[in-house]
Amino acid sequence: MRSRSSTEPHLDRLIRRDQLDAVRGSVQQALPVNALLGLASFLVALHSGHGAAGALWFSASSLVNGLRFGLCRARCEGLAIAADGGTVFGEVASRSVDRHLRLACLAALLSGSVWAFLPILCGGYTAPQTLFYLTITVASADEV
Repeated sequence: MRSRSSTEPHLDRLIRRDQLDAVRGSVQQALPVNALLGLASFLVALHSGHGAAGALWFSASSLVNGLRFGLCRARCEGLAIAADGGTVFGEVASRSVDRHLRLACLAALLSGSVWAFLPILCGGYTAPQTLFYLTITVASADEV
C-alpha cells in the first residue's frame, strides 16, 4: 500500500490519514448515485423481461453499497486520534488507517466486480437496452 518511504514516518502517517479521510468522503458522496444507477438498471431489466437476473444483480449491488457505507462509517482509531498524537498512538493509528484503506480498496474491487456483470442483464449485444447498460457501466466506473 505504501508507494515510497520518506525520511519522516510521521508525515507518511498523516498523508495516509488524509487519504483515508478523502476516500471516505468521496465514497459517501458517490453511493447515492451508485444506488440510483443500480435501481435504474434493475427497472430496465425488469421491463425487458430479465427481472429475476436484475433483482439478483441489484441485490448484490445494494449489499456491496451497504458494506461500503458501513466501512465509511466504521470507527477508525487513526481518524479519532489527533493529528499530533504521540508515537505510541501514532503506530496504532497508522495500522488502523492502513487496515481501513485496504478494506476500502477491497470493497471498491467488489463493487467494480458487481458492476462488471451488468451487461449480463441484456439479452445480447443486439438487444435494445444494450446501449443503456453500456452507458450505465461507463458511468458507474466513474463512481466506483
